[in-house]
Amino acid sequence: MKKLFFFIFMGLVFKINAGAAEIYNYNQSLRSLGMGGVHIPAEDDASMMLVNPANLSEIKGIQWTIFDLGLKSNALQYATTSTTTATSVSGASSLSPYYGKPVYVGLGGNSTLAFPYFGFSIYDDGGLGFKLNNPAFPNLNLNYFNDYGYVLGGALPIAGPLSFGLNFKRITRAGGNVNFGPDLISTLTSTTLASSIQNEGTGYGIDAGFLLRSQAPFHPSASVTMKDVGQTAFIRTKGTITPEPIKDSLNLGLTFDGSIPGLGIAGGIEYRDILLLGETIGKKLYMGTELSLPLLDIRAGFGQGYYSYGLGIDLAIFQVDAALYQIETGVYPGQTASQRVAISFKLDLGFDPNFSLTEAGKKKRKVKLRR
Repeated sequence: MKKLFFFIFMGLVFKINAGAAEIYNYNQSLRSLGMGGVHIPAEDDASMMLVNPANLSEIKGIQWTIFDLGLKSNALQYATTSTTTATSVSGASSLSPYYGKPVYVGLGGNSTLAFPYFGFSIYDDGGLGFKLNNPAFPNLNLNYFNDYGYVLGGALPIAGPLSFGLNFKRITRAGGNVNFGPDLISTLTSTTLASSIQNEGTGYGIDAGFLLRSQAPFHPSASVTMKDVGQTAFIRTKGTITPEPIKDSLNLGLTFDGSIPGLGIAGGIEYRDILLLGETIGKKLYMGTELSLPLLDIRAGFGQGYYSYGLGIDLAIFQVDAALYQIETGVYPGQTASQRVAISFKLDLGFDPNFSLTEAGKKKRKVKLRR
């Protein structure tokens, strides 16, 4: 899986700038990206346990996300730039179209099975990127990572609508950040690129979260999560460099979701990565909304100082989502935006408490609630 993931990415071009300060969020759904980064609790979305384990308290019956696969890229920013493939990398001349152009591609997916108060997930999430700087004294920053892990989650009610949850996870991280100077760039090949990032490590982590979700109309909700409590560190299993740990992340959220005749409405605001004291508040704020029709979701949001837009199409048990959004890769909002497009394909099944197959897909369930 790791080798396949890597060589798929080596056939593309993209970016992560080592000197920049992109805040990376793992296992972020396309629904969230289209809403500016906001996550909405849902009783029919098993993979929400990856965002906050307390969301397992909202699961009804059995929910199984068989797969949720997504692809992200900022390639549209450089539509006029010729594509360099992994087999065509040969010295600095083949990379010259990309001077000063950070390019990005991300690929990930999960399969998650959730019951009321209990869930299990397998996921693979990663990215590969480069930025070529300074034609007079060329240097290349290459960043590749691939996390694949297993998550076991549980939740329990505390008092009334308040629930608490824990995720226990095992993560294998491959890759790292490498800088190539002029001498290495002049003789750079695809084999050199591949061999320079074959570092790997395994780590164990914990996520903890609270969810307060009212049964009042439009279900006003508040959540507090601490992901990677105390940070998730890795023990090197391959290569010469231990992968960097995943820093702990404190997140707060206020959301709502409900419906009026013929229309579902959801939205909220999140303040994430509160413990990253070196980042500006503007890079930590996310807000967005979603309007749901019987077969279509329309989304919009504002995150890290930029607007985002999204669509979701419900085809029974199959869901297609797309998003157009921007990520700040600089120090403050508005400095260095990376415009990205994303698409995902999701297949899920739902069973009610009597083990009867439900009408899977958010819109069909919302229509049933409106009748």
